[in-house]
Amino acid sequence: MELAKHHIDCGVPEIALADSTGMGNPLQIKSLLTKVKAIAGHTPIALHLHNTENKGYANMLAAIETGVYQFDTSFGGLGGCPFIKGATGNIATEDAVHLLHQMGFTTGIDMYKVGEISKKMEHLMGEKLPGLMYKLFDQHDLKII
Repeated sequence: MELAKHHIDCGVPEIALADSTGMGNPLQIKSLLTKVKAIAGHTPIALHLHNTENKGYANMLAAIETGVYQFDTSFGGLGGCPFIKGATGNIATEDAVHLLHQMGFTTGIDMYKVGEISKKMEHLMGEKLPGLMYKLFDQHDLKII
């Protein structure tokens, strides 16, 4: 909290927090963000979440419940963590967007176009990405199969 306060006092335009190991849980996220929001005032807060223990999307929803709406995501869940062996990547953009759209949020993001990029990245890298939704998209008519 002291570090967040110091940065706010220095006039940063945004506070960015990360669960780079993907081991946080929704209760921890809510607790932390509630405290940081009290310090941050009107300064926006962004969250960088990984999905190592399959809690990244639950953590995103917990953050939304506290009023945080800015998240780092990646195509197909690309990424990783050098500190945790076997850690998966970030929450996948198209997975997060699909969930948010189902819940009635407007993101301005075309998840099918993002899914197309994820499929291309999978092909270029020669391996499946951790994201899920892009695997369900039919590239020809761009809808969920």
